[in-house]
Amino acid sequence: MLPLKGALAVLDIIHDILIIPRRIYEDLVENRINKEFHALQNVSLCGRKVLTWSEKISLNDVEKICVHRKMTPNEVLLCAASAALYTYMEKLNGPVPDNLDACARYIGKDDLIGNTNYVKNITGFSFLNLPLGPYSKEQVAKIRIACNGLRPNRFIYYIIYMAQRKLNVFKLVPHCFTKLLFRYLSKQYNVSITKFADVDSSISHSEICKTIWGDKIKNIIFFVPPQSNISVSIAFQRYGKHIFISVMTDSVLRDTYNRIPSLWVECVKQMLRA
Repeated sequence: MLPLKGALAVLDIIHDILIIPRRIYEDLVENRINKEFHALQNVSLCGRKVLTWSEKISLNDVEKICVHRKMTPNEVLLCAASAALYTYMEKLNGPVPDNLDACARYIGKDDLIGNTNYVKNITGFSFLNLPLGPYSKEQVAKIRIACNGLRPNRFIYYIIYMAQRKLNVFKLVPHCFTKLLFRYLSKQYNVSITKFADVDSSISHSEICKTIWGDKIKNIIFFVPPQSNISVSIAFQRYGKHIFISVMTDSVLRDTYNRIPSLWVECVKQMLRA
């Protein structure tokens, strides 16, 4: 029975690989022909960046929300981000979509501070159709469905991502084509969401909280610069016993961009109180 299940799993993977061109065309072209651009896609970017970050949220508070609301930590973070982006985009000139197409990435923070080998470790990347709206049980359910659908519906993009990372397959494609493709994708998925996570629990936290001179590091903030047509980049990160977000946007949004982290904190506190 086990060999049969293994063979069926291999056949499913082969099937997914064979239908890659059709799935990509449907997802990136056919389904977007009559789709209206939202407020962040209509922004004329200038290329300069501005950045900000939120106040810290206690990990104990996040754990309380998870227990009382029966949510995972990732669902808490994404639900707060969804509500923050929804409220923020309401103030911009342009339509607010029911679902926001975003590129989502997972990065091991231990890779960035040199405790693990980035080349050997596996990071994750996918396209996320994030439901937008204020916090509610229905909104949490929508986000859960969107996240659970990543593996079956976005497996193709994971294969492409890993092929590029391990084999650099795009070097076989003309540079002008990859540049145009990246510009197109960053226009469609023009919000970036990144999670920096501690992947190696064996490393003592006291070791990475000090400089080589022995001075204590109070905080570390990572930013992910928005590239090409991406207008907003959000990064979730933990340091010590707290979690917070950093936000980097195009400077065209400099008058309003700092509302995103404050709205995110407000939503987390709302989930804690409700």
